[in-house]
Amino acid sequence: MSEQQIPRRERWLEIVKVALLAIASLAAAWCGYQSTLWSGEQATHYTEAGARRVESVRANGLAMQMTQLDVAMFMQWVDATERGEEELADIYESRFSDVLQPAFEAWIALDPFNNPDAPNGPFAMDEYQQPGLAQADDLEAEAASLFEQGQANNKEGDNYVLATVFLATALFFLAVSSTLTWYKANMALTIVGAAMIVVALGYALTLDVAG
Repeated sequence: MSEQQIPRRERWLEIVKVALLAIASLAAAWCGYQSTLWSGEQATHYTEAGARRVESVRANGLAMQMTQLDVAMFMQWVDATERGEEELADIYESRFSDVLQPAFEAWIALDPFNNPDAPNGPFAMDEYQQPGLAQADDLEAEAASLFEQGQANNKEGDNYVLATVFLATALFFLAVSSTLTWYKANMALTIVGAAMIVVALGYALTLDVAG
């Protein structure tokens, strides 16, 4: 059948399908590209979250070691004080850490040896704040935030995959329609493919763009 013998409506339908195929192909490529970028963002955030957790554990361990040293020094001071060795007790006190010293002074101000309401030691005082523990908590919170970002990146990548699936299905319907000689069936599959492209594009436009 020559071109002149092909009904005009079928020629227009073929032109529309070519345009739809081009749009769907380009959109699918773009969505696949975005999905890959979001997967990269996810991996980056997960890696950073892991690194922050390692730093948090290290900071926590170091803080616990410093606390143990403070406890040991304080216990030496207690023993010397109970034995009445004031000079030795003063030596231990002079070697208290910058973290222990203010808490110790606040504890002593409560007259703990005569005041039954005083805490058992300076470590129960609000003034005793081991900075490493606070740093560990901050790092853990940062790790949790980065992990959540990674999960959000993963979800965004999955959304682009869903859009790609819609576009691939649309391409399938358009390809099948080209094999049909019955105009109404051809038109029906073309409309279905076009609708899926519109839905996929509309959905993709609501998603964030990586990169």
